[in-house]
Amino acid sequence: MQKPEVDVIIPCFNAEKYVEETIASVLAQNYSNINLIIVDDGSKDSSYESILRATKTCARKTILRTSNLGLASARNLGLGKSKASYVAFLDADDIWAPNKVAKQVKFLEDNPKFVGVCSNFGIFGTNTPLQINRRKNSEINTLNLLSRRAFVPGSASSIMIRRDMLNSDVKFDLNLTYAEDLDFWIQLSKIGPIWSLPSTDVFIRVHAVSMQSTFFRKPHTIGTNLMSIINKNRSELSSIQYISYSIDVTTNYFIGLIKLIFVERSLNGVLDSILEYFTKIGTLKRILLLLAIPFGISRKFAFKCRNKFSNFLR
Repeated sequence: MQKPEVDVIIPCFNAEKYVEETIASVLAQNYSNINLIIVDDGSKDSSYESILRATKTCARKTILRTSNLGLASARNLGLGKSKASYVAFLDADDIWAPNKVAKQVKFLEDNPKFVGVCSNFGIFGTNTPLQINRRKNSEINTLNLLSRRAFVPGSASSIMIRRDMLNSDVKFDLNLTYAEDLDFWIQLSKIGPIWSLPSTDVFIRVHAVSMQSTFFRKPHTIGTNLMSIINKNRSELSSIQYISYSIDVTTNYFIGLIKLIFVERSLNGVLDSILEYFTKIGTLKRILLLLAIPFGISRKFAFKCRNKFSNFLR
């Protein structure tokens, strides 16, 4: 009996240093029924040549080129070309363990109620020793994604989804430049639950221009994008949940601003960022958030102190 087909979508932008290793990790899977869909999103370096070199011996591939439309658009383009039973995403600088695909296909075959499955991940880089994120088995649903009490570990590079449960409306939001993957997982979770496996099957690379390295400098982008996601899903939340999650996002936004001020040693653009952030939310919520921010920051600081003290006593 033939194993189910899997499409692997790899969006790529200026990843000439890493994309060959990424593709090699897919071709090295101990699962053979795989199609590669690679989208070179207007790379200015030699990524396209690297892609051609890495896939030279691969017969089952589709390579597309676009004019730098962005990560969400590249993923949507790949998703539109996908016809397989299962779809997995892989960023062009990350890598998979050899049994990642086989393990996730088996789970989805054995558990038809789940729309997707993800795996644990490790973080690595030239100046970053391997760090493994320890997580147990868990079910991920809409509410715990919105509250950010759960997340898809390893983000897009971790998940595999069931193609036949998707409808044409489930896409990556082109208006989001941060957390577009979170928004996509929330859309999926409204169709069915996602399961998180404890095994470490994905390795996220940290480097000078990776999102993990650069987004801490963009608290405004993070805050406004997360607020947009909360507002899009307002109907899923009670009033208390809505205000609570909004306070949490805004608190993290201000903490991010404070960190950025210390790193950059500058107040340039901070006032403009705050004013723009608060013009995007309603008057009542604006007042509530302003009143709650000192409490939120104090609570987070107390929580960190408690954790450090607990670790000291061990």
